[in-house]
Amino acid sequence: MTQALTYQLSGSIFYRLPLKDGPEHYRVSDEAALENPLLTTAALIEEGHDIHLLHCRDGSVWFGTSHLTLHVPDAAASVADFTTLWRVLARLRRLSRQAGIPRDITWVRYSNEVTDRVEPRTIHPPASVEGARTIVNKSIFATAITEAHLRAIADRSPEDEPVHEDLLLDALEALAGRNHRSAVVYAAFAAEAAAGLVLANALETAFVEQPRHVRVTRRALSGDQERLTEPIYEMLSRTDGFRYLLHERPLYLLRRSLLVEDEPLYQALVKLYRTRNSVVHSSTRKTDIFDLDEPAAAACISNVIRLLEWLGLAHDFVVPGGMLDLETGRDAQF
Repeated sequence: MTQALTYQLSGSIFYRLPLKDGPEHYRVSDEAALENPLLTTAALIEEGHDIHLLHCRDGSVWFGTSHLTLHVPDAAASVADFTTLWRVLARLRRLSRQAGIPRDITWVRYSNEVTDRVEPRTIHPPASVEGARTIVNKSIFATAITEAHLRAIADRSPEDEPVHEDLLLDALEALAGRNHRSAVVYAAFAAEAAAGLVLANALETAFVEQPRHVRVTRRALSGDQERLTEPIYEMLSRTDGFRYLLHERPLYLLRRSLLVEDEPLYQALVKLYRTRNSVVHSSTRKTDIFDLDEPAAAACISNVIRLLEWLGLAHDFVVPGGMLDLETGRDAQF
């Protein structure tokens, strides 16, 4: 038995969901559930809201809505503490790679009425208009939330929340908002965090497996305690420089180097970090840095995505750009 709590967010979330056979709720925690966005949308349409559901070639519908409904044990307590809502929004953002998912609300509606199910609602998407073409934003369409994403909301762990992914999503959001300076800075932070994560994990693995090319030693502490160390890697780590994350440190620890394997990408990423330093630390514009415009920002983000692939990390991020013909499923040709 739960209470319904409907939020209006500060922007829209985009979905691509099947019209039939979807559940009424998706579990988001032991106590809370997210109402199927199609049911929430159907109720809004009945209230007179102008929401368009667009047909997709696979029989699903693509739509955006700024409303989201949670079913919780105590609505009043949830209004006082938005923790569940923030977790749901952050989780959907990471799962779908939809960088523009809003993270603030404009109002929330709830009542003290208790319900154990949602009344069935029928959704009738508009028929296609003969002779008309529907062109949609390519990256927003590609990152629409699917039923698989909704079912995975509750399957979360600390490993599902790497910092570099949030930073890269922030870069993508800034790029879509034409904030090119922030896009470049966030992209540089994401590259640094991703490389640091992989090297930290590799060091932990080396302590366990102790491969022949590393020099794991044991350092005695007070009492009978001891600590594993890798003195050569520790020395390399003392050199504070972004380029060491891409060449010297992975070359020693992983026996791989981006400089050796893909020098153009290495140089582009070093230039990205040089640009970041100029933006953050300098009052005057330096030479040999990227322009702070849309093409440069998009290229910087694309290079970070290529770095993630080289590091063996998830790299299924979509750079904004282009329009899609919904009828053909191909890039729009005008």
